[in-house]
Amino acid sequence: MILDQEEALDRFGEHVAAYYLAESLFRQGKYAQSVLKSYEFMVNALKAFYNIDKGHLDDIIEMLEARGAERPLTASEAKDAKTLVIEASKAMKEGKQVPLTSAQRMLRYARKVLEQMSARSGGGANEG
Repeated sequence: MILDQEEALDRFGEHVAAYYLAESLFRQGKYAQSVLKSYEFMVNALKAFYNIDKGHLDDIIEMLEARGAERPLTASEAKDAKTLVIEASKAMKEGKQVPLTSAQRMLRYARKVLEQMSARSGGGANEG
């Protein structure tokens, strides 16, 4: 079930700050934290917008595909994002740096989610 436009925008707007935090962490060179925050943003924003209770990003994308809803990411992109999160978590535990290219890829995915959700909810969430 997709919520009405106003409620969807309200729910989505609650999570947009996480995207901007992920960008800020990236600019600070905190790539692992940026990857984790990007993933958190994507999962929480999509759950809120589409009124989904639980699931990982790849599960959510598969659910949207089954519903025939427009998806911001492909199934392979969602799986890649999940892999990046696992790698970032492992790197943090081991005190290692996450590669720049991994963080860039994850932010690209998060940006796609932000742009599609903003367009679907009237565009207001993309300002800032």
